[in-house]
Amino acid sequence: MTRVAHLTADLWVALKRRHAERETRRILASLSDAQLDDIGVMRGDLLR
Repeated sequence: MTRVAHLTADLWVALKRRHAERETRRILASLSDAQLDDIGVMRGDLLR
């Protein structure tokens, strides 16, 4: 692969990862504090 192709592929992977992280935070944010506690997550952890 060319250098440009590698950079494009790396960018695509980074964008997909960022989207997955945002989606995970969105889902976790929709849970109640009790549900978060059940899985060992505190609401403040969602900001990290």
